[in-house]
Amino acid sequence: MRTAAQALEAYLSRRDMSNEMQIAGIWKNWHRIIGSGLQDLARPVGKRKRTLRIGVANSLVMQECSFYSEQILEKVAAYLGWQPFDKISFELLENNVGLDQVVVGCDFQVPAAKSPDALGELLDEVPEDSPVGSCYRSYLRMLGKKDV
Repeated sequence: MRTAAQALEAYLSRRDMSNEMQIAGIWKNWHRIIGSGLQDLARPVGKRKRTLRIGVANSLVMQECSFYSEQILEKVAAYLGWQPFDKISFELLENNVGLDQVVVGCDFQVPAAKSPDALGELLDEVPEDSPVGSCYRSYLRMLGKKDV
């Protein structure tokens, strides 16, 4: 049996996964690839098969960017050294965020466990040698009830 690290390494070392990781590099380096002229107007929002999806602010920008489709594809190919996309699909961003702006982080904190008001009232009702009784007593100890 393989460890999780070995399975993950085997999965990530597949050729198609290597290509996907390279494509993900486009999102981080969009400003370098596209240049400062279009960077604020057109943002990558993903890919669908061999289509690069780019989000734009409004329909006027969408029309203008459609004229630059070939140049954008050439710049992406030059950056990667190969061409992953056949065409570009332009979409209105609306309230969405481009992938070049996504910051992955974890600011979520697990709230501290609160003790119920009636903590331990069922102690006499639950048989001590039953699985439920064992779980209930563990729960009480977890919440700080000392006399269990």
